[in-house]
Amino acid sequence: MSVLDHGTLYKWMQLSKPTF
Repeated sequence: MSVLDHGTLYKWMQLSKPTF
């Protein structure tokens, strides 16, 4: 797993997470 992939995954999680 590359750092870039980790960053992308984190970003996806942030976007997926509902913003209250």
